[in-house]
Amino acid sequence: MYTPASFLETNPQVIEDIVTSFPLATIVAVVDGEYVVNPIPVLWRDGQLLGHIAKANDMHRLIPDDGKVVAIFRGVDSYVSPNWYPSKA
Repeated sequence: MYTPASFLETNPQVIEDIVTSFPLATIVAVVDGEYVVNPIPVLWRDGQLLGHIAKANDMHRLIPDDGKVVAIFRGVDSYVSPNWYPSKA
């Protein structure tokens, strides 16, 4: 995943704060060439993500124990109309 240096976060405390504030992560994995994507509640424990996948959700059976995933966290966001800028008045 392309991550510009200005967006790269390596401070464990900042990462923990983000996960604690927005604990519903979108988990993405590729299994046998197919995407597996689900919203999963997670916690930050001892420098690692700890999540709960419901037994009825096939994700826990599809992704092998050593499988790699990406966790996407979304914070507060909103849309700013271009008309908001004074230059557009």
